[in-house]
Amino acid sequence: MLLTPAPLLETTALLRSGELDLHTYLDRLCDHIERVDAQVQAFLPEAHRRVRLHAAADALLAAFPTPAGRPALFGIPAGIKDVFRVEGFPTQAGAAVPATRLADEEAVSVRRLRAAGGLIAGKTVTTEFAYFEPGPTRNPHNLAHTPGGSSSGSAAAVVAGLCPLAFGTQTIGSVIRPAVSAAWSVSNRRCTASRRRDWSTFRARSTTSGCLHRMWRGWRWPRRCCAMAGKRSR
Repeated sequence: MLLTPAPLLETTALLRSGELDLHTYLDRLCDHIERVDAQVQAFLPEAHRRVRLHAAADALLAAFPTPAGRPALFGIPAGIKDVFRVEGFPTQAGAAVPATRLADEEAVSVRRLRAAGGLIAGKTVTTEFAYFEPGPTRNPHNLAHTPGGSSSGSAAAVVAGLCPLAFGTQTIGSVIRPAVSAAWSVSNRRCTASRRRDWSTFRARSTTSGCLHRMWRGWRWPRRCCAMAGKRSR
């Protein structure tokens, strides 16, 4: 088993207060990703993840040099399912298509993550077009098994301690079935969404709009953007 606690609330409190140095935290996280993700395969490959994260941390620390006024998710690295558009990253939705085919503006949910002080840990693996064709992600509880569900990379990333927060989506059961239900160290929270075009995912008419504001609220129309957060180890 490759299970590592990545508690969101405790980590956020430590980073916002300055008790945990952001650069030190990111180095530890990147070391852990380099050790573990070759087996779990939760993230899409990225050659210069560490350099990118440290540059983003420098910008965040310059904007908020003292703990007072730091935003709610200050310094938290989030895994982003590869159906969300993220500036600086290709979006391929788990499919062998040119990234230019799915290129567009950054997802509203990702912009709100950044506004709340969050960092992008990387793109997480999804099934092809978030449907049935599985990706390479392994279940951290048992590497011989799949996590299941199109949000498998996001769930596995949190369970393996590769990030304390990750984005998923749900149309039918991509988050609530094995991708998360088997991930005992994950807490599933749904985001608020508005009934308008959001361009968050590769589907032009997707209505996934994330709201990272204190607590996640549930909604039921018609597609769900979900956040998976690490819980405390017991």
